[in-house]
Amino acid sequence: MANLKNEIAVRSQSFQAQTQLHYIKVIDWIVKLNSDVLKQGPKGVGDESEYLGRLAKIIVDGINLAVQIKRSTKTLMILHEICRVVLN
Repeated sequence: MANLKNEIAVRSQSFQAQTQLHYIKVIDWIVKLNSDVLKQGPKGVGDESEYLGRLAKIIVDGINLAVQIKRSTKTLMILHEICRVVLN
């Protein structure tokens, strides 16, 4: 139980910094998604695969970012829930 309390304390302290880092990453991802290069679309014949490749990479990066945010938030929530259950 002491280990859980220590783990919660460490993760709670770093959660704000993690949240700020995720915020910056989300903003960066949004800027990439809304970039002029992607808005213009493919420039000509043969450019479609390069355009779709760049777009797919940005979308996959966004999905990975969402998974990171979910994991860090869920882990902290579960640790808090476990600690409450153990304490009662």
